[in-house]
Amino acid sequence: MTSVADASMDVVVCTLLTCFVPNTPAVLKEVQRVLRRGGAFYFIEHVASTDESSWTSFFQKVMNPTWQLIVDGCNIRKTTWKDLEDANFSELNLRHIYAPTFLKLVNPHIIGYAVK
Repeated sequence: MTSVADASMDVVVCTLLTCFVPNTPAVLKEVQRVLRRGGAFYFIEHVASTDESSWTSFFQKVMNPTWQLIVDGCNIRKTTWKDLEDANFSELNLRHIYAPTFLKLVNPHIIGYAVK
């Protein structure tokens, strides 16, 4: 977003993007750069299963290397919620949900918003 001026956006929306980027903290830093004070960042992302003993978690671990090759680098084991927690937004409203997708590997999602 280098062409976007600092503190020039009221809202940034991110949907199913962070699984493809190698450096999620850098993306969140850029989001904060372009947001004005009080601006909102809305997101929905598929993430790693939080239940490490689940079948979903097991299959995510086993399938992730192949998945990344087949789906152009998409990482189904990202813990994006941790990056959001560490990004120092003034407010973070985040929920873990299971999206109604036909493929269990990508059912775990996070949804919410953060305020600069």
